[in-house]
Amino acid sequence: GNDILRFAKSYQGVFSTNATEKERILNEIHFRILEIVKILISWDKEIIIQTHFRANPSAKTLYFKAVNEGIDGLNQRLIQTFLIEKKIPNVSLAILPNSFPEFLFVDKVHLNLFGYQYHSQFLQKELIRRCWW
Repeated sequence: GNDILRFAKSYQGVFSTNATEKERILNEIHFRILEIVKILISWDKEIIIQTHFRANPSAKTLYFKAVNEGIDGLNQRLIQTFLIEKKIPNVSLAILPNSFPEFLFVDKVHLNLFGYQYHSQFLQKELIRRCWW
């Protein structure tokens, strides 16, 4: 999420108009996630990756449009890698809804206490699915 925020600041509007640059940025972020996962696996850990929620629905600027396009693109890569292709064993994917309601944000990108409680329900479902209780 933070990487996408940084790139969106530099590339406002580029995600919509320059598919090559968008792909390069998202591939770079995805690659770093895979590197972190590989390190954690080397420590013999089971891993749950989660998709990311979009910015607050009230955020309508070009910057937040770029943020949301980046989040959508990264989520597609995570779903493809960890849910569809299951490229790495012992890694599962917790899928969050794309958008959280406005009242769950403290600002345009960070959740408030209620937002984190809502968020945790999706992680709990993944833990229950794996019988981690």
